[in-house]
Amino acid sequence: MKTSTVFLSLLILLSFMPILNPVNAEPIIGIETSQNVYGYGDFLSITINVSEITGDFATIYIIDSSQKKSILLQPPISQKTHSFPSNHPFDSTIWKSGSYILELEYSGVQSSTQ
Repeated sequence: MKTSTVFLSLLILLSFMPILNPVNAEPIIGIETSQNVYGYGDFLSITINVSEITGDFATIYIIDSSQKKSILLQPPISQKTHSFPSNHPFDSTIWKSGSYILELEYSGVQSSTQ
């Protein structure tokens, strides 16, 4: 009787272990820019924040008003907050006027900003 009680208690404890273990939780991520509106000649600066370093690379996409999605950056993530300043300003011969979305993917999680 005592052995079955111990076995039952152990079985119940093991069934609750996945709930108590936060290792399987997805990281929390965010992406932001230094300005809400950019003009020609302005430099884009992107900051990404992650709740944990997983060893994965991040992928930052840029999506234009026609929903065309292109990879902008694929940086390795070695710290929880990282900024990516642009080396070149917005140029009217390359960028059409309009709204763009930046989308961040990291460790299976997505975040975006317009």
